[in-house]
Amino acid sequence: MYYATDCHISAKSQGQTQVSSPLNARDENVGFMGPLKNNGFRMKKKKILYIEDDTDIADIVVEIMRFEEYEVIIDNGKLMYKHLKEHDIGLILMDEGLSWCWGSTLCKELRERDDTAHIPIIMISAVREIDDIAQHCGANAYIRKPFEIYDIIDAVNQYYPKADPTV
Repeated sequence: MYYATDCHISAKSQGQTQVSSPLNARDENVGFMGPLKNNGFRMKKKKILYIEDDTDIADIVVEIMRFEEYEVIIDNGKLMYKHLKEHDIGLILMDEGLSWCWGSTLCKELRERDDTAHIPIIMISAVREIDDIAQHCGANAYIRKPFEIYDIIDAVNQYYPKADPTV
């Protein structure tokens, strides 16, 4: 079970997951483009690409990170390069046990490319050796399943690139 003060997650009987949070309530400061800054301009959402084929877990992470003001794009990995080209992705969450390949294989591919080698990657898995796998494929960090909500939040906040204050 996943717990948090502001985000409540519970399992339904058919294996589906119910997520409720303050985001479900109407807020006059939140619009289509995201929350308003104090000066009235819309803030640009920070984007995460989550490579995961378990939609229940992916939906939970999307809701958690939306509350933290991140936009999460979910893919099973097959369209990963398309998303990286179309979006300004700041961080990748990568499941190790995808149905069609290993996440660590995709991580190695990303590290070998000049245009993606700089993007932080956090591996997520229930595999006991995820620490070794993450190290060998070049990931910045790993999270072991099952995880607590704050494991994801803390890791993303630690590794998501900070904005350059001179820009």
